[in-house]
Amino acid sequence: MKFALCDRNYLPFSNLILRVHDVWTGILGDSFVFDFSNSLSVKAYDEMIKQFLELKWNLHRIGKNELNQAENVLFATYNNYTEFAENMKSNLYNALKIEETKHMNTFNKFINNSHLKHLMKHWRLIITEKLQTEQEKIIWTLQKDYEKLVERVKLKREQSLRQTEYEEELMKMVRNLNEDQGRSCR
Repeated sequence: MKFALCDRNYLPFSNLILRVHDVWTGILGDSFVFDFSNSLSVKAYDEMIKQFLELKWNLHRIGKNELNQAENVLFATYNNYTEFAENMKSNLYNALKIEETKHMNTFNKFINNSHLKHLMKHWRLIITEKLQTEQEKIIWTLQKDYEKLVERVKLKREQSLRQTEYEEELMKMVRNLNEDQGRSCR
């Protein structure tokens, strides 16, 4: 029986079967299976890194928003400023710790719900530790930024107070000058 044409000659069916077998072996050979498995592993790792970066950026953004709100509140506070600043610092720290816990839970849910979770288990511990470390760095940096913010707001408040005192003094001098001129005109 002849099926395939090769150089104007028909190949016997047995040669066709051997060629199909060679192609089949090539596709399902060790190197192909390894390459396919490797590409799935790379995809799983890339998805984990993408999720890691997204969570890291999200915590950083939340922290910056909290700092901006803290700055507005601190600048508007006049009574018990130092005590209020300390309370605000602990509230900020607690809020960021809660967000950190939420992010870790989100990351674990992401891995558990992924169709590649069997491949992600290899990097789960490493990336989880890396995420915790990065989140701790972000929280530490935000705490330092908060301390700088408190000092900056304190300086702004002092400057504003001095400016107000200076303006009041100028107004008093203007009133006195007006009174003196009013007396001299009589």
